[in-house]
Amino acid sequence: MALTRLSERDYEMRIFSKDSIEYCKLLKYAINFIGHQGKQYGYIDNKTFFSSIEKK
Repeated sequence: MALTRLSERDYEMRIFSKDSIEYCKLLKYAINFIGHQGKQYGYIDNKTFFSSIEKK
């Protein structure tokens, strides 16, 4: 799941399947672990995020 802040009041949530190309690209930014079941999270800027999920 990716949560993006678009403006002061607007946010967007995207859910990626584990077998998607976008998930694989974004996983390298999820460097922090949370809980005991391998959940990960991370932070990247919007420019990097949108270029990572861009269809080519």
